[in-house]
Formats: sequence, C-alpha cells, structure tokens
Amino acid sequence: MLKTKEEVEQWLKQHDIQKYTVNEDLTVDVPESVYLDDCFRPQNESEWLEQVDHLNVNCVDQDKEDVRRQDDGTYERGGSTYEFEPKEFKPYELPIQFGVVKGNFSIENNNLASLKGCPREVTVDFDCACSELTSLEGAPRIVGRSFHASSNKLTSLSGAPESVGQNFTCRNNKLTTLQGAPAHIPGNFDCSANYLHTLEGAPKTVGHNFTCYENPLENLNYAPEKVGRFFNSNGNFPELATARIPTNVSSEEYTAIAERIKLERQLAKLVEPYNREKEGPLPSELATKPRMKHKI
Repeated sequence: MLKTKEEVEQWLKQHDIQKYTVNEDLTVDVPESVYLDDCFRPQNESEWLEQVDHLNVNCVDQDKEDVRRQDDGTYERGGSTYEFEPKEFKPYELPIQFGVVKGNFSIENNNLASLKGCPREVTVDFDCACSELTSLEGAPRIVGRSFHASSNKLTSLSGAPESVGQNFTCRNNKLTTLQGAPAHIPGNFDCSANYLHTLEGAPKTVGHNFTCYENPLENLNYAPEKVGRFFNSNGNFPELATARIPTNVSSEEYTAIAERIKLERQLAKLVEPYNREKEGPLPSELATKPRMKHKI
C-alpha cells in the first residue's frame, strides 16, 4: 500500500481518476464510477520478461539483456528455452484502499492476486470477472446492484458481499461449495459451470432466476427455499428420486421442470421388468371403457 497522500493522488491521476477524496487514513472515496479494466497485467512481452519468475530461477546473477529472442518467437537464456506465456504474469494488488465508490467499480480482465484494496461499498455494480482470482477476500461488503465474479479460479465464495441489491454471478469458476454466498438475492443468482456436487450454502431466497446447470450435482437439496421466476438446473443431476425443487416458485418454468421430472421417473419405470404382483394392473387396464350407445 502507498504510504503518503501524494503517492495516492499520483496513482489516481495515472489511472484517470479525477474526482476523489483522500481521507486521513488514506482511504479513497470516489463520487462516480471507476473503471480499471485491463490495467493490471503486462501489455507486452517486454513487461512479461521482467515478471516471469522462471527466467530468473537459474540466472539470478544475469541481467535481463542476456535473454535473447529467437527466430521462432521463443526466448533463450542460460541454455534454456522459454515461450511467451501470458498466464504466467505476476499477480497484482491494488496499492491503495478505496472506501465508498458511488457508481460502478470494474477491475475486469486483470491478473489480480486478491481483491485487497477494493471499495468497502459500491453503490451500483462491482465487476471482477476474468481476473485470475482464487478468493473473494477483500470484496465490497455492500454492492448496490450487481456483483460479477465469473471466469476466475474461485473454489469458494468466502469473502463475498454481505448484501447485493440485484444480481450475483459466479459462473465458470472452480467452486466446490456455495458457502459464503449472500442469504438473499433480489435478482438473479448464477452459479453454473462449476464443480458443485451440492447446493449447500446457496441463497435462501432468489427474487428472479436461479441457475445452476453444468455442475455435477447429485441432487437439489439445499436449493433456495423460494425462487421468484425461473429455476434452471437443466436436469444435470442423476438421482431424480432425491431431487428437491424449491417451494413457492411462481413461474411456469417451475411447473415444466416438475412435470418433466415426474415424466422421467415414469419413463424410468418402463425400462424395468414389469411385476404385476408388485405394480398392480397397468393404468390402461383400469381405464373405464366408454359405453356404446344402442341404435333404436
């Protein structure tokens, strides 16, 4: 973290943040949106060469001038060959601590080691998608509208905001648990494309859509108790007998899912050997045959 007000103000100006208040504790409040997308990752191979650790492992006493770019685009140093790998960028951290941002705060598409330094409160949207994050520690406690953390490397939602005004998106991560998610989401909650075997830790209520497809779910236990619109699991759980769909889902989508599950259960029975003593007569055998009217 930067240590003086002058250093903080210089950093803010470098990142085109013109309106701000630097408090006595050096936290920074901003009365408008802050966009720091693509700011914290090397932009070219020259910057990459300065940051890739493995280029210095066996060559501590050599200067970076000893690295030679070869005709095939690889680099040679000390008898070893290296390729330009953007994924090996050195992780960044914000060098200042934001306080309250009255607007959006976006640090999408960066190479962040953590969310340290992020605002404690954002009045509109907070976006940290595509930023190589493994943890949400340091995320805002309050987000006025939507929280976006998709396409990172998260394994849990520990550190997630306590309050989100509308939507919460954490799709395409490596989540094995939803522990840490806010208890109530007024808008949409999307945890699809993860490694979830269970929905334990999911929000208790979701005002609009709850989406959990593309997960190896074993059942729908711990699903939200109430979903306002669509519940989309896309049938991605194998044990239909243990599936539980949340109650009070006020949508035609819920009815369609429930009917599909009933139908699949019925179809599953048809592939088993029919046991008349156990199953009883077929429904068609119990159907009342229409009476024929006699002609006079």
